[in-house]
Amino acid sequence: MVLKVKYGYRKLTREEASSGLYGPIGLRITRRPECSPIMREMRDRLLRGDYDAGITEWLMADEIETPPAVASGV
Repeated sequence: MVLKVKYGYRKLTREEASSGLYGPIGLRITRRPECSPIMREMRDRLLRGDYDAGITEWLMADEIETPPAVASGV
């Protein structure tokens, strides 16, 4: 059972999970391909030494969607 899904992933419906289209039959989450470039940029910024606050500012400036698990604006 998947309760919370991290940014860049989404829950699969029962039909999608049983189809095997996204991986092994019964898989309940899959990657969201449109989020991959953002995740790569976040990783690159961390590896360059940017701080969490700087990455957060970049995400907010570019109006990147907030993950569902985030309760507040920042």
